[in-house]
Amino acid sequence: FANLVKSQLLVQPPKMEECPEFPNGGRKVLLFSDGRQKAARLARDIPREVELDSFRQALLLAAQRFEEIRKAPARPNIDLYLALVSVVSQFNLQLFDGRDREDLLHAVQQFRTKYDGNLKEALDERPTLTPPARYHEALLRQLCHPYFSLPAVTVAYVEPARPERLIRCVKRVIPGVKDDTISALATAFIWEMLREYAFDRNISDSVRSKAAGYSRDTWGSTATLNPRLIENLSGDYGWDERMWSQLHDVLRKELCTNKEGTYFLDPDQVALKIALDTPWYQCQSCTQLAP
Repeated sequence: FANLVKSQLLVQPPKMEECPEFPNGGRKVLLFSDGRQKAARLARDIPREVELDSFRQALLLAAQRFEEIRKAPARPNIDLYLALVSVVSQFNLQLFDGRDREDLLHAVQQFRTKYDGNLKEALDERPTLTPPARYHEALLRQLCHPYFSLPAVTVAYVEPARPERLIRCVKRVIPGVKDDTISALATAFIWEMLREYAFDRNISDSVRSKAAGYSRDTWGSTATLNPRLIENLSGDYGWDERMWSQLHDVLRKELCTNKEGTYFLDPDQVALKIALDTPWYQCQSCTQLAP
């Protein structure tokens, strides 16, 4: 229903030029309901549903812009947020609500006045910005949600930011392992972490619970590969328990940070890789999708 409303808005010809004051160009959609409470829920929920798709599109465009400038995938830290601010600035997007929207619009205004809308200059200087809580919540959904995340819709995935270094470190403890094998295991390890919303130790538990749609006494991960995957591959690789333990130690050290005995992916050590043209494969056993 939210997508239908969005389509009805977009097919209308604009009545004025789109600008920060009129981001929709004068387009409007009027909804009727047979009850006040239902109307109030629609007014609250439809913009949020539309926002999920808008944020995904903006995030992908932000990652693409970063990659065009830096010639490397964007790390999901302040750099990706700056790139998102540039997208919001160009298209006059209205994301989030309340104080979170105000904070985002303040960052947009700073981006326009201080850097004249130049993303490269902003990335070079890396100003001190604090992304709003709703940004972190939306980012977690796009990285971690089992059905609506970027990996789930096969458009992007998270990979090590410094794969060459990771490969060297693994080969020191497990000589002879192939580069492709290390890359594939690292991607699987990252996905296991994301499935538990174990990303960025600095995100609050309340934000993590909202993104996941459920609460937990303790967030974080033990930072290990799926036991079924280990069982299936042990015979093929000829690895014993000690070798898997050594691999986990390297992956934790290179990709994670520790918080009170649990592990979280470090946003500075992973990168968001756009994979629109990459072949994706689906496991016939667990139905997981992977590039």
